[in-house]
Amino acid sequence: MTAVYVRISIKTKVSVSLEAQEAECLALCERNGWTDVEVYRDASRSASDTRKVRPEYRRMMADTRAGRVARIVCRDDDRLVRQPIELEQLIDVLNSNGVPVFWSHGSHLDLTTIEGRMSARLAGTMARAEVEKKSARQKSSNRHRVANGSPVGTVRPLGYQRARVNGVATFDVVPDEADAIRWAADQVRTGGTLSSVAREWTSRGIMAPKTGKPYTWMAVKGALTNPYLAARIAYQPTSILTTGKADRAPKHRVELIPGNWEPILSYQEWTDLVAHVTRTRQAAGNNVKYLCGGIADCGICGAPARSDWTRTRHGVKKRVYKCDGKCWQLRAEQIDHYVRDAVVEMLTAEDLGQGDDQGPTVDRAALDAERVQLEAEMMQLADMLSRRAMTLPQFEQANRGILDRLTEISDALTEPEPGTLPDHVPVTVEQFEAQTIEQRRLLVRAVTSRVAIFPAGSPVLPPTAVYVHVYDRRGRLRPLPVGPDEVEVAERQEAHAARYATAP
Repeated sequence: MTAVYVRISIKTKVSVSLEAQEAECLALCERNGWTDVEVYRDASRSASDTRKVRPEYRRMMADTRAGRVARIVCRDDDRLVRQPIELEQLIDVLNSNGVPVFWSHGSHLDLTTIEGRMSARLAGTMARAEVEKKSARQKSSNRHRVANGSPVGTVRPLGYQRARVNGVATFDVVPDEADAIRWAADQVRTGGTLSSVAREWTSRGIMAPKTGKPYTWMAVKGALTNPYLAARIAYQPTSILTTGKADRAPKHRVELIPGNWEPILSYQEWTDLVAHVTRTRQAAGNNVKYLCGGIADCGICGAPARSDWTRTRHGVKKRVYKCDGKCWQLRAEQIDHYVRDAVVEMLTAEDLGQGDDQGPTVDRAALDAERVQLEAEMMQLADMLSRRAMTLPQFEQANRGILDRLTEISDALTEPEPGTLPDHVPVTVEQFEAQTIEQRRLLVRAVTSRVAIFPAGSPVLPPTAVYVHVYDRRGRLRPLPVGPDEVEVAERQEAHAARYATAP
């Protein structure tokens, strides 16, 4: 079999296309009567970058080692290899299997002779030197651009298009994409999911600039955490000379440099957004499906209420809330409905906005700085573990404490500010139920200061308001005693709480 190998890294005006390379190689095969031909094509694959994998080249080498390849045809030598170490590996494989290489573009290198291999090695050394010079020029140019606040990279970020002002590279805002980004930021901050953002962007016809394909939830996360949205640059210089995989940190975790373009989001808006979308799975509540799980607590011991399932004596499966301290287990449906109705009532109450200055404010800048420091410490611990400077148990113990604190910080950063509510709040039960579960839970957190659950008592189940105590953000137990019925409920609530406060 004759193996035809064609490769292109970046398509430019002077590059020879894969189709043209393949036509030249097949013409050579036809002139020599080689009819059993298989073409190996590597598109957008650099041979100079040690970090880039050329899958078709590897497959061709595997076929050559297996004895399935009689000869290799390529346009010229720099399409085949551009690294001295790779050239040596190629020569070893060709010599071991007696496979010659033919060049369709008149290359002078004959890898079947000593002189040809020597010339190939010299040419490879010169080509490698040119690659290193080019890399140094590019890195120097990028450092100069970053120092002046100019963007770097070849792919435009979502929300911007490339522009030049007085000869200096910058960005212009793309209005439709900027509106979509601001909508997504509001959606995520109010409990919306990244998947819902991806679906909305697709419905608006917004595609990923790099691929031209619809956004996935992971691509949405990358777009929203890109510091370019806040007119910041995350510059981590690497080059094609870097051996192995480039060790890049996520862009939102490195030192940021101010850019020279208009931000779509303010820096504070962007950092708040990043805190939302980079929370851990547990903290983010990706698995939370129910309204009060982890929000309500036990009126006796203060332990959180967790959602669970149980079966009745007739084998029917029912959802329940359980006290982590094992004080009680109660049917969840009545509790969720009562808390939902109480929240909707408070959202429409005339005195909801009163007392908004109650409660401590969060020093978001200090917490964000602490988060960055802790993440840097986690990377240092990982490095120490890889160098065997610490044992695995020591690493796990130190890392556990950092993760716990990061979860606390993430919760604090994503908690609604005291007195803040979304721009559009539901005013009916139907509107409340139309929200996502994340949005409903955020509303509960926003308008309540506590949801305390007591044992219901027996043998007759009292009204839910008696054993589920919902406090508004001014610390008042709802419903307020404004009429005879409410006064009666308040008295029963007080008696119920007193009963379990004195219980052994």
